[in-house]
Amino acid sequence: MTEEQQRITIAEACGWTRCEGSMGYETRYRGTPSETTVRVLLPDYLNDLNAMHEAETHLLRMDTNCGYWECYSNSLITMLGCSDIFHATATQRAEAFLRTIRKWEEPK
Repeated sequence: MTEEQQRITIAEACGWTRCEGSMGYETRYRGTPSETTVRVLLPDYLNDLNAMHEAETHLLRMDTNCGYWECYSNSLITMLGCSDIFHATATQRAEAFLRTIRKWEEPK
């Protein structure tokens, strides 16, 4: 997967949708009666730990006894070769996230 494909796939897994007729994406903020729609650029998941934290938070919300968090942690442990997952880079976390939701594609 290219970096852009990774960003798009993570964003879509987190609820982002492509804006019709534009290059941008939009997200809906939940919790308001009207579900406010905001159009912005996608987060830079591969270089921004804060963006990956948001994606991880989404993964935790999806994890209703499905083992997503355990799979995510195991992916990081395998990639890093140790259990020190707290020092994983944003890029490593993005790959583990994509592997966890089974959207990872090996680079061609």
